This record gives sequence, C-alpha cells and structure tokens, in this order.
Amino acid sequence: MVHEQDSLIGKPFAIENLFYFTQEMNLPIDVVQIGDSHIQPGVMAAPLGKILKKQFGDGGYGMAYPYQLANTNGHSSYKTSSNVPWQPYKVTSKNPNQPIGIAGYSIYQNRSDAHIDYKFDSTQTPAIHFVTVFHSSNLDSNYHYAVHSRTGIQGQFIDSESTPFKSVFYFEKGIFSFRISHIKKYKLQNSSVLQGVYVRSKESGAVVSSIGVNGATFNQYNQAEDFRKHIESLSPEIVILSLGTNEAFQGSSFSDSLFREEVRGMIQLLAGLESPPIVVLTTPPGVSISQKVGKRYSYVPNQLVPRIQRIQLELAKTYNLYVFDLFSCMGGDGSMKKWAALGLTDSMQIHLSMKGYNLAGESMAKSFRHHLLKFQTHD
Repeated sequence: MVHEQDSLIGKPFAIENLFYFTQEMNLPIDVVQIGDSHIQPGVMAAPLGKILKKQFGDGGYGMAYPYQLANTNGHSSYKTSSNVPWQPYKVTSKNPNQPIGIAGYSIYQNRSDAHIDYKFDSTQTPAIHFVTVFHSSNLDSNYHYAVHSRTGIQGQFIDSESTPFKSVFYFEKGIFSFRISHIKKYKLQNSSVLQGVYVRSKESGAVVSSIGVNGATFNQYNQAEDFRKHIESLSPEIVILSLGTNEAFQGSSFSDSLFREEVRGMIQLLAGLESPPIVVLTTPPGVSISQKVGKRYSYVPNQLVPRIQRIQLELAKTYNLYVFDLFSCMGGDGSMKKWAALGLTDSMQIHLSMKGYNLAGESMAKSFRHHLLKFQTHD
C-alpha cells in the first residue's frame, strides 16, 4: 500500500549536518509544515514530531492557531474558546479585509474586553513556558496583549524578543492553560487582528508545527501580507511545503508555466530570509476527480497531479532541494482508488482518513529517519 521512500530525495548532508550540530550544541530545532487541507488537522506531521522529539527532546507544541474561533477544523491537542465571536479571514480569500500572516488565518475583534482561552491536553504536549502571539502592528491600531495562566499568573513580557508584529511571554512555572487578553495603551488602538499563536517549553528540543489552510495554494501564501515577516521571525530550520492539491483542481485554467513560477516564488521567498531554512517539497497525493458516465458519476485519477509532481521534482533539482514524493509513495496514478477501497480516504477520494494521514505521515517520518541514522554515524 505504501511504497516506502528510504530517504528524502535531494542534496546530501544538509539535514545530517543540521541534526549533528543541533545535538552537539544542544540547540532547539524548529520544523514547520505548510500546506492545505491535508495539513490543517495536524495529523500528518505528528509521526515526524515523534521521532525528532525522541532524538533531540521535546521543545513543545509549536503553532497552535485558534481554529475553533475561525469556524474551521483544527488540531485535537488543544481547545480554544472566547467570550465573544471573532470575524475570521483566510489566505484563500481573494481580497481579505485584514492582513494574513504565518498561520494562513486571521481573526478580528474590536472589543477591548475580548479574550481567548487555551487549554492543552497535558498528555500530548509538555508544559508551556513561552507563548508567542503573532498579530498586526501594535504601532498602528492593533491592541497590545497580555497572557495569564489559568490561576491568574501573568506571563512576563519579553521585550527583547518581541516586535510590533509579535509579542512573546514567559512563564517560569510551566502551564497548560492560559488566556490572551487585550491592553489598550493608546487612543489610536481600537481592534485586534490575531494571526498566530506559538507555544514551546523552556527546554531545547524539537518543535514540529503544522500550518494548513483548507483550499490553499502556493500563490496564496506568497501573497499573504504578513507571511514573510512572521516566518522570518519564527526562523525555522526546516520548512516542509505540502501544497499542490488545490492547483490540481484548476482544470483547464491550470498552467504549467504559471504553477512553476508560483512554486519558484515560494522557494525564493524562503531563500531570501535572513536565516534561510532547509526546504523540503512534498508532492500531493494522487487525488481523484468526479466524471459523469451516463447518469452516474465515478471517480477517476486527476491527471493534473502527475504534471504537478513533475514540476516540483524539476524545481527541486534546479534549486537543490529535498523532496518527499508522497504521490509515488502512495502508489502513483490511480492510487487514491486503491486507498479508498481500504477505507483510507473520504468518499470523494480527495482527502485521506485520519488513519490514512497517519500512514502518509509515518512514511514521511521514515524518510527523515534515514538522515537521523546517517547523522548518528557522522565522523
């Protein structure tokens, strides 16, 4: 069913060297997977997080967007709630009224007394010591923020790590629940645009974040107003780009050359950061499309997926990037129908089941494990 890819395709030693120096110098390592609806539930990155945290220690949960407040599906490891409804915006909107940042979603509220409560499952994540809130500039009309634990302890604002677009708070004693609230310091401040929440422990270790938006494409992330400044501020060591499925549903309007430029745009955006990450491209699964035969519909392989895969492989070779070829690992053209027969997809053969995503994630994790084994024999 899963055709294992023994290792990531691509340039030798970059990941091994990163792993080696991370271990030798006891450094934190941040991995961010950016994608679409396949990534939004946070399931596919979990197996990779498990093996990296076993090797380097558990640095914490990472990106934890309040998906419930944006009226969409999210991760199962934490819950969020608020005393007021928030207006959601997403990167897939043609002209969102509020800037979109690192998480691909923004939520807006103008009430100064609005707050957001977080509750993490203590069996799935270590205690939280750092809470980072990504937001619109508080030099303009955006409120400042405060973070308190469930018991009322106020997080220490870390001015040296904060910027007008990012507020960082520290708790000496680890917590699992907290509240984000507003502070109005200036008359001009009259609203809050929250663009991301990132949590980690005080220990060095691995953090693997899932950032996914239903329906997202490469170009939409490229055009998100605050995406670049936020990803540069987070400064991950590895970025996994898991996009391409939604481009496969563009039908006759899909252009090989345009898609190539959109992927290239994201590659160049990441390469232009102050600390460029190692980039891993993942090819999309071999999703199906519906086709009417007589009075009935059937599902057939989407023929744009192999074209998208080919372009991604070509660009990875051109830019010397790593690739996890999910399309081939699942069995290539027509594989979604076989996975559907095993109960591993939805009825439309576009999305995987939770078990299916876990299998795909385990396959990706195994390709990284090969590089872990190589670094362990580093001379």
